Amino acid sequence: MNPYLTLPRNRNRAAALIFCGGFAVLSALSSSLDAADFYILSDAKGSGDGSSWENASAAPAADGWSAHISKLAPGDTLRIGSGTYPKVKFGSGKGGAKGSPVTLLGEDTGGGLPVFRGSWTKEKPASGEILCSVGIGASFVTIKNLRVENYLAAVVTLGGNEGLVISGLDVKDVRMGVIFKGNARADDPKTWTRDVLVENCTFKGFTKSALRWEGGNRDFRIVDCHGDAGGKPYATDPFHMVYDIRGDQRKDLPSIIERVHDTNITFVGCIARNAWHEAPKGKNYWNGDGFVAERGVSKITFIDCMAFDCTDGGWDLKATDVVFKGCVAFRNKRNYRIWGQASFENCIAGFPIKRGGSGGTANIGVYSKGVITLDRCTLVGDVAPFDIEVKGASPDATHVRVSNSLIVSIDRELPSFGKQVQATDTAQFTFAKAPKGPVFAAAPSADWDGRGTVFDALPAYGERGFRRSVQ
Repeated sequence: MNPYLTLPRNRNRAAALIFCGGFAVLSALSSSLDAADFYILSDAKGSGDGSSWENASAAPAADGWSAHISKLAPGDTLRIGSGTYPKVKFGSGKGGAKGSPVTLLGEDTGGGLPVFRGSWTKEKPASGEILCSVGIGASFVTIKNLRVENYLAAVVTLGGNEGLVISGLDVKDVRMGVIFKGNARADDPKTWTRDVLVENCTFKGFTKSALRWEGGNRDFRIVDCHGDAGGKPYATDPFHMVYDIRGDQRKDLPSIIERVHDTNITFVGCIARNAWHEAPKGKNYWNGDGFVAERGVSKITFIDCMAFDCTDGGWDLKATDVVFKGCVAFRNKRNYRIWGQASFENCIAGFPIKRGGSGGTANIGVYSKGVITLDRCTLVGDVAPFDIEVKGASPDATHVRVSNSLIVSIDRELPSFGKQVQATDTAQFTFAKAPKGPVFAAAPSADWDGRGTVFDALPAYGERGFRRSVQ
């Protein structure tokens, strides 16, 4: 008998326990039972019964986790210690209960957090393992503190999942970090994936996305996640979109069926970097974006988020009801690309760079039916502050309303905006000719990493412009 299947004596279980895919599934268990912890290492210790680190059970073979590890009841925690676990795949399950999640927890037992290592390579980006697949309806599952390397994806949720927490993942060399799939019906709230927290995760080196939503997801909070696509060396799979909210992109969907576009997603303190794309032969446009939301997506909020060094947009958003607060975008071709309605409060955009392909640079691009407002923002650099391309619109129509802001070039004179930009209590000038002396806490530099207060507008400029100190 596998010693890990022997439960602690204080747990009187009425049914045999079988672990399915690393998540808790228990078909016959009283909810009154106390939660338990189970411990595994790459090699067994002590009695190997899984009751403590001193008696940790040995992890099964890569293809044997589902058959050899117990099911966990609501409230239980599977603790995984230091070591490398090759080519492991977790299946789906029913999860825990509200207030009593099933938890898969990595712990540093002396050799760092546990490493799950697959066979994926960026040279063959469509082949490889998925580490964790959360089945349809599996809810109240926490996945925390794991290192994931060389997988097709770290986590995939299949729809109808509630109360998921994905925390402390360190993911590198993957095609995608976490994918939230659809399978929802517009008229049935329980079929949506909802009330999800993703926090303190790092994604570095991927060929598609750090996080991706595919329709049928709502009420998400993404906190302190960092996505660094890896730039050109990882551009083997067109194309990088670091945080990619796809909405419902089903083809040939009958008009009688309402689409289930993702909605109500809040990003706090998230960073996107180094999305890269070079147009293939016969095409000219270089894509590659930091934050993306397609048409139909709605109610997206960005608080203290940053985007750097993308070959297209730091943000490229076709969503509606978009709010920015305290955000930073530097060195992207177009720092913010807005196709719908968006409001900016205390944000900054600077020094956009064109690395190749067609299309020009701008701090903020407004397209299609885009209408934006900016309050207490700063735009800096010797490129167009605004690129407005709204086909069929009257040249007298206002698409940008900017107030209490600073628009600062470095060496060039600023262009006239015309009636498409309506500016109120906004200072526009060349840095060398600043009307009230020094503008920022330090000399402006395109190399800024978004930290600190070097681009805070000085008191001489009143309440105008971005200030990190008010966050």
